[in-house]
Amino acid sequence: MHAGGGWQLSGNLAYTQRAPKDYELFADGPHVATAAWELGNPALGLERSTSVDVGAQWKDGAHRFAVTAFASRYGNYIGLLPTGRTVDELPEYAYTGVKARFAGLEASGTVRLLGRQGLWRSAADASVLDLDLRADTVRATNTNTSTGTGQPLPLIAPARVGATLRWANGPWGARLGFDHAMAQHRVPEGSRATAGYTLWNASLTWRQKLGHAQLQWYARVDNLGNRLAYSATSILTQTVFPNAPLPGRSVRVGVQATF
Repeated sequence: MHAGGGWQLSGNLAYTQRAPKDYELFADGPHVATAAWELGNPALGLERSTSVDVGAQWKDGAHRFAVTAFASRYGNYIGLLPTGRTVDELPEYAYTGVKARFAGLEASGTVRLLGRQGLWRSAADASVLDLDLRADTVRATNTNTSTGTGQPLPLIAPARVGATLRWANGPWGARLGFDHAMAQHRVPEGSRATAGYTLWNASLTWRQKLGHAQLQWYARVDNLGNRLAYSATSILTQTVFPNAPLPGRSVRVGVQATF
């Protein structure tokens, strides 16, 4: 729905269900990739949820902003939950169906700092400089009244914010940005909390026309500061800590061809 002044409003209501995966039903033993003893449950029913989201988007030339709020209620959320037990020296995790509630917010935007339609303009300068902004947060709670836990669900991402500067001038392009994850202390009893971290990245690109092919040469550096960080959404952070951090500094150089 258009609300005038460059604004557009949206909303969705959905009911979804899915059948359990085979491993959610029949897993029974060590899982090498997760370093856990995983236990399925053949009695699991359909995963069911009712979800609603409302959003607003705004656009004025190169400037954009969007925000969406969402909420979901699960009559049967199938998750890999810790049992607190160990089997053959491995922590046991069981695929379990519980009632659950998710609620969150996502936002993103772009501000043109320099160039056409930018905050600063120069007719003699072909450069364009944009600032991309992003943020999201989600809160997930086990609402199973039969167990009365009311605990957070495991392996949920913390609140995150990020920004990227994007520069372009003819065939050249460059990016410099960061993503910051807040500390995740909202974890079930017996699970490991994770500290916050900031990862920087940078890239340089150059486009080239070669016959019928369009080439894009690139060089990219991820985790520029070589920061030691652990993902709150990875089960390995729980099972093999401190031996499975996020990747350290990496450099990639290559070319992409489009015909």
